[in-house]
Amino acid sequence: MFDINGLAVTASKKDEVDVINSALQILFHRRTGLGDILPKKANEFNQCPMLQVYSALMYFSTFSCQAIKEFFPTFIVRLAALALNERESKHLEALKALEKSDFSRAKELYAILLTTFPKDCIALYMLETCAFLEGDIEFLDSPYQSVSPYYKSEPDFQGMVAFLYCHVGRKLEARDLVLKNLEREPYNAWLQHVYAHTLDETDPDEVQRGLEFEIPKASNWKAQNRFFQGHNWMHICGLKILKSGKDIDLEEILGIYSDEIWGEARAFNFEQNNAFWVLWLIDLYTNKQVPLSYWHELASYAEKFRDDFFTPYLTVSAMLSIVKSKPGNADACIAKYKEHMCSFGVESQNYKAWMQGLNALEGCVAYLRGNVEEARLKLSSIYRSNRMMGHSDEQRNIFNLTYECLSSLISDSIELGSAQNYV
Repeated sequence: MFDINGLAVTASKKDEVDVINSALQILFHRRTGLGDILPKKANEFNQCPMLQVYSALMYFSTFSCQAIKEFFPTFIVRLAALALNERESKHLEALKALEKSDFSRAKELYAILLTTFPKDCIALYMLETCAFLEGDIEFLDSPYQSVSPYYKSEPDFQGMVAFLYCHVGRKLEARDLVLKNLEREPYNAWLQHVYAHTLDETDPDEVQRGLEFEIPKASNWKAQNRFFQGHNWMHICGLKILKSGKDIDLEEILGIYSDEIWGEARAFNFEQNNAFWVLWLIDLYTNKQVPLSYWHELASYAEKFRDDFFTPYLTVSAMLSIVKSKPGNADACIAKYKEHMCSFGVESQNYKAWMQGLNALEGCVAYLRGNVEEARLKLSSIYRSNRMMGHSDEQRNIFNLTYECLSSLISDSIELGSAQNYV
């Protein structure tokens, strides 16, 4: 039997293929509703390989090693016991790599899949995800060019290309591509998200343009995907803070934080990161201070991710949320981080990536303690070169901004943690 993209799938009846088609559409188009059909249907149709694959990827999308360790074994064991076709076998290999947090190997496997099955849009989606998590963004250029003839009329793929352009110095091309495809799908939240990454945030006119573009579209984000509701509003808060600086309307920003970013979320690793990013930026960039109650609440959720170790960036953001709430926990967080980092060989890419994260963690802790020189030393070592930590340039830029803030301090005349309008 064949799925909606014409790819062979091992299935015994049409109902299984219908679920496969629904799941791959939701995954690739970044829509809400996957949890409504999976893993229930994967359990019901436990002889259908791609339903096991998509269920595992649903849990992977939480960006939590804890979730992967809990749920992946069920689907991997099922797949290993089934007769798989060539594509399904390669997906199983990729899941085994993801289970070990080996994003490099998974990325290579998804690239191999696309050479034989260019219409495998889930392999394409996971290729992008792994490349960004690993910090190997330029890798995407060649496979994107190879499969582009199959996705010419697919706005979500064009958004993936634009997202790549944003991170390799081609922001104007990225914006043109985004706007062109938004003409075809004006309510596409993924494209609207990519638009935020096309902005030159050092230019006040660009910041204002971004606010005028994003805010009118916000009402539709929640219906598409909970991630976009929180993450796109995170971008808006960043733009508002950049625009207002020390004159920020703290009540407005914290209202957005409570209603749109944190609100009913409080479950996934990437959600606590959205919250951390906004609160840290407020404390860093303005003359206002986030009430400690916000940090205490965030820390209570970040605690569950302190030992998660999905990527250096997410781990550092969780640990810093805890340290902001309970400064006495800083040394224990650093020790736990080092323990995990030392599980890798010192010459490995993983070790180097986690070392960048350690410098970010220790530098920010030194910043909070008022140790300017140590903070400068640690943060300068990753300044503008921290891609190996994973995720997007804008997310990691929080550490660059912290370093720039330190560089603007004059001895002890400015209290650390107070407002710094340094752009």
